[in-house]
Amino acid sequence: MDLPDIDPNTSERAMIALLEDRSGAWWVASRRGGVIRWTREETQHFEFSSARFIRPAAALFEDKDSRLWVASRDGSVYLREKEEFVPQFVKTQVPSKVRSITQDANGTFWFAGTQGLASFSGGKVRRYAKADGFPETDTTIVQPFPGGGIIFGDATGRVMLGDGRTFTTIAPPEITNHQWISGILPISAKEVWVSTL
Repeated sequence: MDLPDIDPNTSERAMIALLEDRSGAWWVASRRGGVIRWTREETQHFEFSSARFIRPAAALFEDKDSRLWVASRDGSVYLREKEEFVPQFVKTQVPSKVRSITQDANGTFWFAGTQGLASFSGGKVRRYAKADGFPETDTTIVQPFPGGGIIFGDATGRVMLGDGRTFTTIAPPEITNHQWISGILPISAKEVWVSTL
């Protein structure tokens, strides 16, 4: 499906994330703030709060319950509830500038950002550090991995598997020529596609 020019200021809005939800609506996250929801019937723009400053969006994710999660570039994470975006965590609980959000097979949410990786399960947020076997790294993308756990990449070109207890490098930066990991598509436990910048 072709998206129309959904915003007259598109040239001024760098699109950071694009998501088609289960209802068929398209969501666009942009640097100028908020998100745009487009359907064939209407185009709507949503801000994240009533504050008078702009909160650029950085990541979009629809969970297993068809709820929309949005991360802003200032480190805030929002959940869309009853047409409103409600803040979910204290900014320091998840990595700043969350770039990617996902949910694994067990229902745990994962947040990847400039200050590493965090998970959210059972009402608790957990940040990962060297003590957990996690390299303190600029994490760029996170996806659920077939068979359980997650697969994620970082700005150095490393690709890793993890489950919150252990983290294993499956592709060192040398394999990707130390290029930023921009996308990961796990086809199966034996086949994974990776894109770099």
